[in-house]
Amino acid sequence: MTHALFASGSESEEAPPLVRSAAVLGGSAVGAGLLVVAGSLWTALAFSDGHSTFFNHLPWWYGTTFMVAVIVGSFMAGLFSRTRGLAAGAANGLSTAGVLVTIGAIAALASDAVNGALAPVFIHGAAVNVQLITPWVAFVSALVGLGAAGIVGVAGGIVPRPLLARRSTSDRSRVVTVPDSPSRAA
Repeated sequence: MTHALFASGSESEEAPPLVRSAAVLGGSAVGAGLLVVAGSLWTALAFSDGHSTFFNHLPWWYGTTFMVAVIVGSFMAGLFSRTRGLAAGAANGLSTAGVLVTIGAIAALASDAVNGALAPVFIHGAAVNVQLITPWVAFVSALVGLGAAGIVGVAGGIVPRPLLARRSTSDRSRVVTVPDSPSRAA
């Protein structure tokens, strides 16, 4: 005797998780990479060439770069997630922002502990102290980054992703015939 089971496209009826760790990790990696590359550029321009545009406003260059990195990373996390939709995009974007804010706070505290709040730049033999971190820049960067992360995470979450193998509508609900197991047949 055989039994007819109705199978849907998914194995279980429970909803997929909103936050996908692979998407958060991927978005965080993209954001952190952008932060390192751009931050290195601002540091090089401030300390090697002595451009006053950079060394006079270095905390704002770092802060703006942090905001952009959080925005890009959060969008990518929403885009990378297999779970689509507004809530999933916002959850993945905000989770990525949380990871990047934590990484930024650790880096800022480590920099402050090693260098202090000021670092010297030598221009034509004269030392100029450059402020690396200011509390207001850190606060504004984190606040704007977190606020924007939810919005761009939603944007990434609603971008449709093409499926590798599209299912037809008739394939979603099909009847599967399952033979009896030897223990049931007896």
